[in-house]
Amino acid sequence: MNYFGLFFLLFISFAAHARDSLPAVLKRMHTDSAVKLAYQERKDLTLMAQPWHGEGFLYSLPKEGVMIKQQLKPERVLMAVIGQQLFYYDVKNQLRHQGLLDESHPFSLNVAVFKALMSQDMLLLEKFYQLDFLSQADQWQLILKDKNDPDSAFKIIISGPLQRPANRIDIQQADGDSSIMSLSKIAEGEKVEQEIENLLRQLTQSTH
Repeated sequence: MNYFGLFFLLFISFAAHARDSLPAVLKRMHTDSAVKLAYQERKDLTLMAQPWHGEGFLYSLPKEGVMIKQQLKPERVLMAVIGQQLFYYDVKNQLRHQGLLDESHPFSLNVAVFKALMSQDMLLLEKFYQLDFLSQADQWQLILKDKNDPDSAFKIIISGPLQRPANRIDIQQADGDSSIMSLSKIAEGEKVEQEIENLLRQLTQSTH
């Protein structure tokens, strides 16, 4: 066999190994430990002249069914999903709300989707979405479309580098509104679990 033929076989072998799969992605993202991720978010809304920017942290504790979004900028807002309960706390204005999670509502959409990924809850995703998985040259993509209207403009794209967890969630609404959330894991373990407990106390006090 000549050198070109050997190189070609090695290249094909490497490319096949580098390709990703949805089960592999979910396995990498799933953990029973508490996880903390930094996020940056941009929203382009048809009713606003300028994009909205926010940043903060996402916390996940899959074994307890907990996901928390702690927005720090432009102002501090806490939102949590605990099981099927949604908690909201606007710290600046001292506004609180508690209700049932609506996975199809834009307000809680990215949190609900990420919660499902972290807990490997495919039933939740498949309940609302048509799933398409792509493994490209440098990244993987999980594309979620409206199950009842897959040809509509609505689309969620979760993506990440090959052999790595998700680092971005893009949401395109049917009305033209869109958002991009960039993610990076910064901590995991008991210390993060203590942070989660502290945030939950802030969220759940005097919610009724």
